[in-house]
Amino acid sequence: MGSAQSIQKAQTPIGCQLCETGNKIEWKCIQCSLLICSRCKDKIHPKFKGAIDHEIVNIKDVGLHDLPDGDLRAHQTEIEIKVSRQFSTDMGNINSMSSCHDDSVWLNDTPNMEIKHVRLTEDNTQVISHFHMSVTEVAVTSSNNILISMDRARLKMINEQTGQISDSKYDVSPLQTWCIHVTKDQRIIIGAITTGPLFSNNNRGVVMVFDEEGKQTSVYEHDNHNKPLFTIPQKITSTSKGIICVIDYIALPSKSRLVFLGQKGNVIKIYNGHPDFISKNMPFSPTGIVTTPTDNIIVIDYLNEILYILNQEGGFITYFKTEEYGIISPHSLLLSKPGHFFIGGTSKVLQSDDFAKLYEVEYSGF
Repeated sequence: MGSAQSIQKAQTPIGCQLCETGNKIEWKCIQCSLLICSRCKDKIHPKFKGAIDHEIVNIKDVGLHDLPDGDLRAHQTEIEIKVSRQFSTDMGNINSMSSCHDDSVWLNDTPNMEIKHVRLTEDNTQVISHFHMSVTEVAVTSSNNILISMDRARLKMINEQTGQISDSKYDVSPLQTWCIHVTKDQRIIIGAITTGPLFSNNNRGVVMVFDEEGKQTSVYEHDNHNKPLFTIPQKITSTSKGIICVIDYIALPSKSRLVFLGQKGNVIKIYNGHPDFISKNMPFSPTGIVTTPTDNIIVIDYLNEILYILNQEGGFITYFKTEEYGIISPHSLLLSKPGHFFIGGTSKVLQSDDFAKLYEVEYSGF
């Protein structure tokens, strides 16, 4: 099994979750669930709202069982991945994916305006159904409803047998849908934006939460200072503890960030990538994101071809360079059977004759 880029890094405690400079962790804030260095304890944390009432304890007084899932996990096990299977497709891009109860998978190629329902064979994909339409994301619910985002005010539903497109219960008027996430408890989280050109002056980025009946239960648009939380919510995931993580597309051509929100919509963390892997010409460009059963976050940085492993508060755990595992042009993510996830590839050149690969990755330690 291939190991992380630096097992030595994975076997030492992660650095401070506030300054992310690798400073030694010495303290934990119980209320924030953050592991921090002495400098951030004295200089940064006191600036948090309500920090005067927070309890900060020395890390020596905190047992591993009391730490957030994923923190210092390297003390317990090595973090490893390996590509267990590789599938050929006849699609140029796999921009998003969603799985069904029978282990078949829906694949979406946004630039080429096609979605396919496929069954995975030994080393390729067998097409069950194929539709030509412009879709930004596809998601399958527990009742096997196939939801698609088509830049409209409502999510659409597709009838696979007839090919008929109909309105769903999920309406974001006067905005348009952009991305979809189905939580473990079957809430529907939608990233929505204003109609018209992207990055216009009147652009709004909003994340809305709906119950199964289509009732809107939460809306996230501004922080505590009434500043916009998002520019273009591109992908969404969530944890069992109610934390929502959003890939926020903030600037052309491909600059993005991660926004971690608490249950009350408070910003837990803004994550802009690890400074060792990004630059002005090669910015942090996350395009795929999923949550593991242990509530750690897997993120694909498409431009830099880095697979990040973060904890649910946005703390850096480790990374993998996908090229070293034979994974070319990674773009999208999907959880598979226990201990496995899929990476969907793409072509970096539009209208290329190359076809995207689908990789099944076996993992442990996170």
